[in-house]
Amino acid sequence: SIPHALPIQSYSDGHTHPISSIDIDDTSNTLISSSNKTLVVTDVITQKLKRRFQDHTGIINSVTTSSDGSVFASGSYDGTVRLWDGRSFNSAPIQILSDASDSVSCVKFLQSDNGMNEIVSVSIDGCVRSYDIRKGCMNVDDFGKDASLTSISYTSDLLCNTISSLNGAIYVTERSTGEILNSCFGGHRAGRYSLECSITADDQNIISGSENGDAVIYNFTDGQVVQVLQGHSRATCSIATHPSREHSSVVITASYDGDSVMWTNGNPIYSEVII
Repeated sequence: SIPHALPIQSYSDGHTHPISSIDIDDTSNTLISSSNKTLVVTDVITQKLKRRFQDHTGIINSVTTSSDGSVFASGSYDGTVRLWDGRSFNSAPIQILSDASDSVSCVKFLQSDNGMNEIVSVSIDGCVRSYDIRKGCMNVDDFGKDASLTSISYTSDLLCNTISSLNGAIYVTERSTGEILNSCFGGHRAGRYSLECSITADDQNIISGSENGDAVIYNFTDGQVVQVLQGHSRATCSIATHPSREHSSVVITASYDGDSVMWTNGNPIYSEVII
């Protein structure tokens, strides 16, 4: 059996409903999470609730924080992305992005040392929208309504991305043009759950959740199945890969069975019951 990990800390203050998404800033001081229609901000060190932002009319599917924790973003079933000021006492959103025609399933900040600062949203309407807030412009990559996009992940150089969908395909695209370079399908099951995919830090593999409880590793270049990780009894919905190239084999999967499992080189090393 897989040995259980030792819990270090838990955060419950401010949550009144199940948590659907979490993120943490680069300093590891601020944790943000979603609880139904509320974005909850927690101090990692003290475990104390800092803020609760409420303005969405639908359940929040995804949250993200800027690298310095000054701005938060939340994407919701109500079809909007709301931006929040993480430093002032203003509880109202500083901007509402309402371009999606269906649920926003994933939202991320895209920031780099060369000045890139974008907010990217993925929607069930089949579109990836990239917002340059400073320039006040938006770019849209439309994969069609049948695609029903659920998550997005980027290569380390931010030149390419992978986008998962309810139709069972994972699209590999060029970020600047939206051109589809490759697609991965057949190894994982999709259609009912919002599944995440993630690119390993060495940009060699794509890891996707699956509705049968597997986590499937695809080769980034040719889209072929490399390995299947089997450790869950229900749909594997969330994937996290290690940010360091030296530890690119380390993966964490989370499932509707209530467990999260840490893997390295395709082998489970720890598990933890999370609900």
